[in-house]
Amino acid sequence: PVMATMAFFTREDLDPVISRIRNYSIYQPYLKKPGEKVVAGFDVGKRRNPSHFVVFVGGENEHLTCIHQSFWDNVEYTEQVVRIQAAIDNFGIDKMYIDNTRGEMDERGLPRECIPIKFTGRGERNQGSFATDFAKKVEKKEITLPDDDRFLSQITCVTNDLKAPESPLGHGDSFWSVALAVGVW
Repeated sequence: PVMATMAFFTREDLDPVISRIRNYSIYQPYLKKPGEKVVAGFDVGKRRNPSHFVVFVGGENEHLTCIHQSFWDNVEYTEQVVRIQAAIDNFGIDKMYIDNTRGEMDERGLPRECIPIKFTGRGERNQGSFATDFAKKVEKKEITLPDDDRFLSQITCVTNDLKAPESPLGHGDSFWSVALAVGVW
């Protein structure tokens, strides 16, 4: 109960933007529509926390719809890069922000579409700015999120001070991957 009052998002905040939508495979080609932009976010993890990968499509109307999200539990970094490349190739991802605060993806041959972000707490693009961009999309109902329990629980576990409890299911990973994708937009 105390966590719920401290949450950055509650389930009730998200309900208006949650829908049963298709989760496309990163290994199947996605047919981009004319004028459509594809953006992604990636929260890196490996041992203690999973990685989380999310892809959104949007047009000129500013609305983003999730077409893929997945948790990558215990996946080695080299395999993560292979999966990222497959997603870029099959979805036609224009840009992707990657949380590279701890430098796990340095020198791993990331594709040019990937923009590493280091959350240092300083500067224009800190964690707070990404979280605020995510909140604006939710408030304006300019985002559609999948109805997936693990995905949503990892969004709603993040507190107002942008912390998340560690659990076997994650550490707010989907919150950060979505915030990163929204930040690309």
